[in-house]
Amino acid sequence: MFSFSRKTDYALLILTALAGRPEVFTPLKRLAEERRLPYRFVSRIVSPLCEHGLLESREGARGGYRLKQHPSRISVWDVVVAEEGGMALTPCLDHARSSPCPQEVVCTARRGIPTVQEIVAESLASHTLADIMSGRRHALQRAHLSARHA
Repeated sequence: MFSFSRKTDYALLILTALAGRPEVFTPLKRLAEERRLPYRFVSRIVSPLCEHGLLESREGARGGYRLKQHPSRISVWDVVVAEEGGMALTPCLDHARSSPCPQEVVCTARRGIPTVQEIVAESLASHTLADIMSGRRHALQRAHLSARHA
């Protein structure tokens, strides 16, 4: 089964919670409690989101986290990049991997797999937090249709 990592899943939960209160800085402990997430794990998730410009933080009594951009400007792909560094559907597509693929010489799928990965990445990039919150499917449908007709 293909699925988001727990980091990406939790990051999406945190970001959609904050998207519902765009002007308010929300303490991390409150976010963790509201979304029923482990606080210690959540505290490690928000750092990359801040580093990638998706969240901003403020210290103090009225501190916490809030979205740095409008929910319609934050894509699911942005979250995957922040939390995972990108995506590789297969080990041979992981450019951070140092060892060559042992099946490279005999692989019959290596031409097509990058295309599949590109379609998945484009779909994730076309779907935003605003889409998730509203339940809109148009962004993913648009990417799917354009990929099928390419």
